[in-house]
Amino acid sequence: MKKAILLVSLLCFFGLLKAQIRISAVIADELSHRPIPYVNVGIIDLSRGTVSDHAGRFWLHADTKEDMVSISSIGFKKMKLNADELVRIDTIYLQRERYELAAVTVVGDKLDKEVVLGTRNEKRGHSVGFGSTQLGTEIGSIIEVSEPTFIKTANFVLNHAKGDSLYLRLNFYDFSGEEVGEKLVRENVLVREKQRKGTISVDMKPYNLVLENDVLVTLEWLKNFNETGNKGITLDTQRSGRMSGVYIRYSSHGDFVKMPHKLSLKPCFYLEGIQ
Repeated sequence: MKKAILLVSLLCFFGLLKAQIRISAVIADELSHRPIPYVNVGIIDLSRGTVSDHAGRFWLHADTKEDMVSISSIGFKKMKLNADELVRIDTIYLQRERYELAAVTVVGDKLDKEVVLGTRNEKRGHSVGFGSTQLGTEIGSIIEVSEPTFIKTANFVLNHAKGDSLYLRLNFYDFSGEEVGEKLVRENVLVREKQRKGTISVDMKPYNLVLENDVLVTLEWLKNFNETGNKGITLDTQRSGRMSGVYIRYSSHGDFVKMPHKLSLKPCFYLEGIQ
């Protein structure tokens, strides 16, 4: 009887895999027809997503033809198509987006105080990982901002590294009213590094980023260099009484969640700037 149940279960499982719809296409700029790398692609209402590769190509599995797929990239208008439409398309063209950003005025002669915002690791703490191996997964920390600050560097601390290379995207999200809002940098801030323990710093001066409110700073997994993915990569944490918590997005276009078993910890993300 047990063997029969196991056989039926295996047949159902393999039948489900066979029924899945495989989607693959190249995402390109509608004007230039050039491929767009590292585009977020995710199935709405499912914790399933990915990121296009350096040539704009992505692969994704849908459960039904009606599954809606969201496609978004910095600088382009978001697009939504169902799986049935996507299997008929070889190339998806995205339209460029025009952004109207609110102006931030900072009096130059007041920018004279060097500050560090966020959590630095005074000593090695507990480690925390991405929580998902899907491309597009993110891990982040809330950083408190009390007054306008020009950001010079963004820093994060690896507790463990297993592999050769890192390829990540650094994201800044508005966190007003304890809600995760829009991205604040309208360019890709890419982090290409050899995997190594310790602090990794990203030069933010070219992006002219001035923060006025609290932000969620995240690292997004963009490229898998081997079969182990990001399983061997963890970030250092410190205990914190303010703005604590580890924020995870398990898949592209998913919602951020605060990890319940890490409520008193913060990943060691910190910003250096001038106020």
